[in-house]
Amino acid sequence: MLRRDWTGAFVLAVLLACGNLSGQDKLPSWAKNLPNLPQRAGYYQGLGIATTSNNLSDDQKRASDDARAQVAGQIRVSISNKTEQTTKEIMRGDSSDLTKAINEVTQSITYQTLDNLPIDIYLDKANNTLYAYAAISIAEVERQFDERTKSTVAIAQKTFAAAESFRKDGDVASAFGQYRDGLKEIVLTEDILGKKISGDLGTGSMPLRATFSSKIASLLNGLSLSSLGGDNQKAQRNKPLQMSLSGQLMYKKGKESAPVKNIQLRFNVLAPASVDLDTLTTTDEAGFYACTVHNVISGEEKNTIQASIDSAQFASLRTFIPEIFEDIKLPTLQYSFGLAAKTNVVVALQVFETNLGNKLEEPIVNSEIEHSLSEGNYQLVDQSVAQDMANSGIARRAIDGSDYKDLMKSLAGKADYAILGRFSTEQRTAPIPGICFSQASGTAKLIDLKTGQVLYNSGDKSEKGSGNTFSLAGEKGLKTLGVSISADIRTALDNVFK
Repeated sequence: MLRRDWTGAFVLAVLLACGNLSGQDKLPSWAKNLPNLPQRAGYYQGLGIATTSNNLSDDQKRASDDARAQVAGQIRVSISNKTEQTTKEIMRGDSSDLTKAINEVTQSITYQTLDNLPIDIYLDKANNTLYAYAAISIAEVERQFDERTKSTVAIAQKTFAAAESFRKDGDVASAFGQYRDGLKEIVLTEDILGKKISGDLGTGSMPLRATFSSKIASLLNGLSLSSLGGDNQKAQRNKPLQMSLSGQLMYKKGKESAPVKNIQLRFNVLAPASVDLDTLTTTDEAGFYACTVHNVISGEEKNTIQASIDSAQFASLRTFIPEIFEDIKLPTLQYSFGLAAKTNVVVALQVFETNLGNKLEEPIVNSEIEHSLSEGNYQLVDQSVAQDMANSGIARRAIDGSDYKDLMKSLAGKADYAILGRFSTEQRTAPIPGICFSQASGTAKLIDLKTGQVLYNSGDKSEKGSGNTFSLAGEKGLKTLGVSISADIRTALDNVFK
């Protein structure tokens, strides 16, 4: 697949190569056995043939293009044979960057090799046929390959020296960039030429690819992350962490360590926790970094956020030489945060209340339960969820019955417990003008939505209230009942987490 892509570009490049054309009627030596090519060891040859027309210039161009294409095809086969094994070794995963690079290098070699390729023309007037002959010595093609090798060695020497200088100064990002650029050039040339390249990098001749790979591995393996703050925090649901997750990226340089700037870090929360955070951050001049957790959505008593060096920075190098990462272990660092047991509990609350048959504008029992849960650091489900439960009739059926499957299904993944209730009032007596009595009564349940177990059932409870009107007396009765019921529910919930 890969070779088909870049060799196609090779042919296009060859067709663009130009040569010197000259017509002749005398039979040249190469044309003595037409339409066969002469026997010339050590040469790539091409023979283009065109039936003559009224436009000799077009005939020459057609035949010449054909001759060039044949020579280019033979060079293409030569390069394909050289690159076959190394291509198989490199081709792992996405190869688009490598394919593009090989196209560019192949095109460059083609232009240099076939530049000013001479074309000889012979016109066979008797048979109305024009022949174009092109030849280039294999030694000349190999010379172009050698030039590519020399150029690559020079680039390797330059990038290696720069990388070592940056590394000495503790500038890991710049050092890596230089090593990477040099290694990519080496891998490309070795793939195109089908051979390993060695060169003198200051201490004598050595294999370039292995040397650069070793340097990159030791550079990245020398990195370490250390925490400076934000670990072991206590979190609350739907609130940010109070402290940023901060730290420093360092590079071990001999017995000393130096800060690493301009390296991108990635932060991921591990399941089952869920948070909203800054996924990516970059180290500053002193190697410091900080990640802000904007909101803790869910989690357990102990949760983990992992910091690591973002591997996307090395994607292009991984395409060219994937095996290098088999010897590299990039550092990671874990930050933990805990959700207190109660703040990790979500409660769905739905209480139906009427006073003397009229719906209350401001709920009374419901408000008392809400207040009690808030003091205990329990979290209430979004009101829209509770309203959907009420509108569908699921809540009323659960209050009156003992089958909670529909309730559990409707609140799955939304709440851990459900508190359901139904309360109403009725007028009693008014023994003297201005003093009225009403009775509030009702029932409430606390249900574990994971098991369907009823953790609290008030049964039918009632409380009397008094006031200057039956309505006010009913509200007071609901208030007294709400305080009592909410305290019982709170106790039942607290007992779960003791």
